[in-house]
Amino acid sequence: HQQGANTHLVIPNRLLPGDGSRASFTRVELGDRAVTLFYLGLAHTDNDVLVGVDDVLFTGDILEQGSDPAFDDSYPDQWVSTLEQLAALDRYRVFVPGHGMPVESPFIERMGQTMKDAIHSIRASKLDQNASTT
Repeated sequence: HQQGANTHLVIPNRLLPGDGSRASFTRVELGDRAVTLFYLGLAHTDNDVLVGVDDVLFTGDILEQGSDPAFDDSYPDQWVSTLEQLAALDRYRVFVPGHGMPVESPFIERMGQTMKDAIHSIRASKLDQNASTT
């Protein structure tokens, strides 16, 4: 495996702080730039780490633009809560999703509301289904 002339690989030697009950932030110096790594809570998976640099936040699959989110291994209720926290971060202007084009906070608010509506509809549908079988 070759490295570029200016590439220096650093092997991670610690976990992000905290227990997942609240946001925890870690600053990593990368020479001329620093990035902030943090975790807001359960969402698409149980380990969605966000990476912020300047006014840009890389969100991974917490955000998906241009397609519906995959719920296979997700935590839907907590995902909505995490999206609400994400939309409230005024430090970042641009959010780069795991899929699709970069977005701004109004997109995050719409995605959270859409997911909340979908969860409500699914639960209501299941209740209707259970009521008709009794």
